[in-house]
Amino acid sequence: MPPAFSRHIREESAPIHDSPDEYAVLCDNTSMQVITHTAEETQNLAAEIGSKLGIGDCILIEGVLGAGKTTFVQGLARGMGLSAPVTSPTFVLVHEYREGAKRLYHLDPYRLDSTEEIADLGFDELVDAGTVVVEWAGRLGPLTPEEHLKVLIRILPDDRRSIEFIPAGTRYADIVGQMRKARC
Repeated sequence: MPPAFSRHIREESAPIHDSPDEYAVLCDNTSMQVITHTAEETQNLAAEIGSKLGIGDCILIEGVLGAGKTTFVQGLARGMGLSAPVTSPTFVLVHEYREGAKRLYHLDPYRLDSTEEIADLGFDELVDAGTVVVEWAGRLGPLTPEEHLKVLIRILPDDRRSIEFIPAGTRYADIVGQMRKARC
């Protein structure tokens, strides 16, 4: 269970308040932003989302090199009940993690030059077969599923991370809504 979240509702001029022993949470009507202080906090937050994922779900992650994209996916996998070690698929492009009926496809199209190359990986088939998580998701272009959960990870001072959840579609709005309701 993740540590207690602070409850901060963002107003136009409201600053972010946080302390080292709790998350800071900013909410608006649809999205949610969480400040984490450690990789473990990032993984715990992702595990909460992972526990809600299944076949056909698509998580799109953006962030600079070293932002914590793979760390986030490690938490998602744990939340899904997958115990295999999660590593970056940068050089292999796709990692598949499976346990029983649960499947997680972890894609990293950073080194690909076109959406055709991403399509050639069988992207559409993967979405139909399990949960798909894409790092460097901006490279999907027109392949981006209409419904998805976008996760933007930014590096902050003191090794903290800003993690923003932007839902596209009712399912993901419900997931973020449940998380917001518990925190905001």
